[in-house]
Amino acid sequence: MAIFIIMANAANAQTTVKGKIIDATTKEPIAGASIHCTMDGCKCGCMTDANGDFAFNLKDSSTNYLVSVVGYKAKTVQVSIDEPMLIVLEPSQSLMQEVVVSANREGVKRSQAPIAIAAINQKMLQDAKAISADQVLNKVSGVYMVNLGNEQHQMSIRQPMTTKSLFL
Repeated sequence: MAIFIIMANAANAQTTVKGKIIDATTKEPIAGASIHCTMDGCKCGCMTDANGDFAFNLKDSSTNYLVSVVGYKAKTVQVSIDEPMLIVLEPSQSLMQEVVVSANREGVKRSQAPIAIAAINQKMLQDAKAISADQVLNKVSGVYMVNLGNEQHQMSIRQPMTTKSLFL
């Protein structure tokens, strides 16, 4: 009887696939990436945790899995059951359309908003090697911020430097 139970468990044994997903440029873990089977009708797969780690039970013979997450190029990978996998994803160069909420609470596409909007991207942050917020904000056209120390500052946005409260 004991031999029958051991054989039944061995027949139903599932192979666990483990690994980690990281960013190709920063080598940081990617949280929330999904890994799922590419076969029709297959429902095996999982999502990465905060450390970029994943683990799932391989339920069928499929070895091709699609790895995808917003902001990165999707990638098809071969599953390796012998050792933990390391999957490297390339950042996607396409940006989603940004939305600006106007004073009347209606969503407006950024390209159609009649205002000047500047965004500070990751490259600008890395190039500035800033220690405080004013060092980054001063990189934006029309913005001037002076750090007065002790958590105080003076800021002017598209206007002369003044002590009047004319900024948002």
